[in-house]
Parts: sequence; structure tokens; C-alpha cells
Amino acid sequence: YVVIPANTASAISAGLSNAVGATIEIQSSDVCCTGAYNGTLTVASGFTNSGTLLLRSYGTVGAGTSRLDISSGTLTNAVGGVIQAMGTVDSAVVNGQVLNSGTIQVDRSLTIGNTGLVFDTSTGTVSIANGMSLSVNAGSTRLGTGSILTGSGTFNTSNTVDLASNLTLSATTPVLNFGGASNAATVNAITPGTTLTVASGKTLTLANDTIGANVNLVNQGYVVIPANTASAISAGLS
Repeated sequence: YVVIPANTASAISAGLSNAVGATIEIQSSDVCCTGAYNGTLTVASGFTNSGTLLLRSYGTVGAGTSRLDISSGTLTNAVGGVIQAMGTVDSAVVNGQVLNSGTIQVDRSLTIGNTGLVFDTSTGTVSIANGMSLSVNAGSTRLGTGSILTGSGTFNTSNTVDLASNLTLSATTPVLNFGGASNAATVNAITPGTTLTVASGKTLTLANDTIGANVNLVNQGYVVIPANTASAISAGLS
């Protein structure tokens, strides 16, 4: 069990692996009226997580940040691996490219800093608790048939969404907000004829979004185009 305490910053300059049953906990906290107690771990190169990466808040006023920075390469969350943001009100941040084949458990809101990178959960699970959000800032968000999306929170994708394969949004899928706060994303795929299916009982909101030329939208549920927005479907619609 490795702990990065609140109000400290540590770095790993060579190799790192997190084995099955092992935990790395990055803490944050705060003290009312005096400021943030951030916890930061910087890892020089990509690594594989087969255990638990825990970004944990002990704060009460929302000032602190527990943060993992990957300077180069890819953080691979292997099958059985868990990346979990938990605690109270502080921020949780992972900066770096993430390939998720395990589980990302969002029990407090988590931001992925993804500029120029790919956040790939096309073969992984994302579970977002009620009232919480997973936000992918910049870069590309990759989803597909192997994406398991659960919970009643909100998944804010980047402005570019890449479907690796067909994707079905079920009634139990979190709120999917293409483009996050900007409400403007392009959803496309490498393979023509890839389908994005909105299942019965599911609502998908398209606000200034474009469904690209390689993606057919299949609506079995409810699709909303809000007032004062304009969206486009460039391929098939049924």
C-alpha cells in the first residue's frame, strides 16, 4: 500500500507497476479559510495498473486536488484493475493518456486531462455515481461495443468521440454529454456503417453535435435537440 499524503508531491522517474491486490492512494484535503492540501504523484512514463489507483479526498470545503500526472506513455488500467475517485468534495484529476480495460469508479467527480491524447474505454467499465461526473478534457474519447457504462451520473466526453465499434446506450447508461461543457462534439468512426443505438428507455441529448459520416444513429428511445442549438446527422438515421 503506497500513500501520497495530502499537501505533498512525489515523483517516480523510472518504472512503476501496480500489482493485483496492491493500492496506490493519492490524498487531498483542505482546511477552512487557509487553503488547499493537494496530493500529487508524477510518473515519468506509462505503466500498468492491475490493482487499485485511489484518488481520495479527506476535505470538507472542496479546495484540494488529488492528482496523478503521467508525463509520457499510457496508463493501462488492466482487466481487474480499478481507478477510483472517492471521498468528499475535493477535485480528482488524472493527466495523461488512459487505456481502460478494467473499471473506472467515479464516486466523486473525476477529470481526465487529455490534450492531444486518447481516452480509450472501448473495452472497459465506467461507473459514475449519482450527482458525480467523469469529464474528459480535450483530445479524443474512444467508445465501443466493449464499453460498459453504468450509474446515474454524467459522462462529459471530449469534443471528438471515436467509435471503435458499435455502441448501444442502454436505459442504465449514465447521462452522456457529448463535448462536455462546450456542448459541441463530433462523433465518428473509422469503419463506415458503425451504429450508435439509443435503446428503449434511454434519452440522448444532441446539443450542437455532429454525428459523422461513418456513424448511423439508431433511435429506439428518445433523442432531444434543445432549443437554441443545431445538430447534424451525416449518415443514416432510423
